[in-house]
Amino acid sequence: MEFKLVRLAWDRFATRDLEPAMAHDPLAGTEVLAAGVMAGSMMLLGVYVEAERVGSLVLRPEEGDGTREMVLVAAGGRKPGLMLGPLVLPEVERLARDMGADTMRFHSARPAMSALAMRGGYFEAERVYRKVLI
Repeated sequence: MEFKLVRLAWDRFATRDLEPAMAHDPLAGTEVLAAGVMAGSMMLLGVYVEAERVGSLVLRPEEGDGTREMVLVAAGGRKPGLMLGPLVLPEVERLARDMGADTMRFHSARPAMSALAMRGGYFEAERVYRKVLI
């Protein structure tokens, strides 16, 4: 099975893939991601399996406190019969290392991502709570 990540400009497939991932956050949506990608502060990667676009993800590098961290801002997609997370995450980590990141983090509202993260050597660093006041 051929698998690859390809850096892309924002497109309708990114919106399709990432809307479900952003639905839990009323203050951020795919518009925020698109703006970040277009401004160059974030990068969009298309997930391809056998030349078919099956997902999208957005990364953002951050620097501070003497570390360089890659943030997986959003990810989504699907390929029936294939679990994308275990396939994609190690490749994203390799890319982050190649780009000079010391650490990587992501937030997720999906319980299954917690199990994947723990199996992959991640640890819980924080819990995030949000309340809309407007």
